[in-house]
Amino acid sequence: MENKMLEAALQYLALGLCVIPVKPYYDHEEGKFLKRPYIKWLPYKQKMSTEAELRQWWTRWPDAMIGIMTGKITGICAVDCDSAAAYEHIQSMMPDSYATATAKTPRGGRHLWFKCSNGNMLPVATKVFPNTDVRGEGGYIIAPPSINEHGGQYQWIDGLGFEALQEPPLNIISTIKGVIGGERSSNLGTQGDSCSITDITRYNNAYTILQKGTRDADLFRIGMALADGHLKWEDILQTLSILAKNCNPPFPEKELAEKIKSVFDRISRKERNLMDEVREWCLLQKGYFNTTSLRHELHITTKSEIKNLSVILNRLQADGITEKHGEKRGEYRTKEQKSDLEMTFIEEDIPEFDIKLPFGLNSIVSLYPKNIIIVAGSKSAGKTALMMKIALDNQDRYPVVYFNSEMGDEEWSNRLKKMGIRRQEQIKLKAIGVHQNFHDMMDGTKKIYFVDYLEIHDNFYEIAKPIRKIHETIKDGICFIGVQKKKGEMYSRGGAFSAEKSRLYLSLDFLEEQRCTQLTIADAKSPKIPENVSGWSKRIKIIDGSKMEVLDRDWRF
Repeated sequence: MENKMLEAALQYLALGLCVIPVKPYYDHEEGKFLKRPYIKWLPYKQKMSTEAELRQWWTRWPDAMIGIMTGKITGICAVDCDSAAAYEHIQSMMPDSYATATAKTPRGGRHLWFKCSNGNMLPVATKVFPNTDVRGEGGYIIAPPSINEHGGQYQWIDGLGFEALQEPPLNIISTIKGVIGGERSSNLGTQGDSCSITDITRYNNAYTILQKGTRDADLFRIGMALADGHLKWEDILQTLSILAKNCNPPFPEKELAEKIKSVFDRISRKERNLMDEVREWCLLQKGYFNTTSLRHELHITTKSEIKNLSVILNRLQADGITEKHGEKRGEYRTKEQKSDLEMTFIEEDIPEFDIKLPFGLNSIVSLYPKNIIIVAGSKSAGKTALMMKIALDNQDRYPVVYFNSEMGDEEWSNRLKKMGIRRQEQIKLKAIGVHQNFHDMMDGTKKIYFVDYLEIHDNFYEIAKPIRKIHETIKDGICFIGVQKKKGEMYSRGGAFSAEKSRLYLSLDFLEEQRCTQLTIADAKSPKIPENVSGWSKRIKIIDGSKMEVLDRDWRF
């Protein structure tokens, strides 16, 4: 049988791409792993690799990552977003309906691939925006299903594989070229007869912080940086207030208090619960990790936090959560956790969780106890209306608990009245106003829970943590979890992390031109029919935020 990496490399070659083998290596000056080709790769800027070369390379280095040359040789360029905020910033510059081939990196970043002709080809550049690099003429990008030094895998996002490759929006090209072509200086150093050049990219007006689309994230990052620098709280308040007034457009004053509160809450959590945060982060890792990536993602920056981190990691080893990996300092592996419950084979027919679902979903998907159902909705798409309908349709069947993080008593009551509720005795479900720690108010009995909705303000990968806690708690029940998503995206801002425990993932988008909502089955783990129903959709008319009409009798594929 062929090496899987070789098989994938040959498939990319068949698509007309120039493929090279890449290895990770540890840079002691940088203090982190970087990537470089196993071979002398510069000639492949001009010539295509061959099938014979690929077979020779992957026979010699069977675990090599797959590098795809970017530039004129392949007609491809890519944007490497190394963080959720970087990806959000690039997405904010794109049209709502635009999508191109996108890969998820092992550390939670994103690679956006573009079809680039000579006229819109980009160069290679680093830090064109914070945590954002460009791979263009003369560069290369790591392709799925490559596996990194810690066992993490590059993966195409569902529905956005290589076949989804598109030309980049013109504003993306012009903005990136404007940044690259802006102020740039070079540090020139000589050694013998050679000269080394290091480009330092500075930002010009093509990328300015505190603008529409980035104000929220920028204020949070600045607030965190000020707090990490031990600036007094009153000074942070004054600084963020000044910056908010000078955003373009000004950041709403009524939202600023909540933004400042989120900064203080984040710092407070770091100070009080660093042990819990590190433990949760480690449990989310698949394979190997190092302390550098841990500190970066959890914003562990102060001397006291770093010192405390060493104690915490030693404790996690003693508790059997992690173990040291290899001979290098600071490398660990998260150990597989044994379940407290041995799995049981049930000989009898397995009953489904008999829940009433709208739009014909009952005929194509099955749900069972302990299932998580994610309802991801863009603005005005109707995720609350959908969950409230399911809750009311099933309140006579099972105990229903509806956790609400947004509405006050007045809005909740008006919503119910629009859905036909007139008296208190018509309401059998229990509604609770709460915005976090939902699992604390759940138990393992046969109930239907609704979380409307689950918020993550920063580090979107962390959305997996509360979902996992809910999954561990509900046992004989099921839970619908509402999450926000960007229009046009299939998944929430937490991406695949939000889908980790879900058995059914529904995605809602408001179609402005048609004035209706499109409901899409992003994923269904237990279909009733012998077909893959992922991607099936129906158009729905939501009237006055409460009543729903189906516009499509059959599912659209």
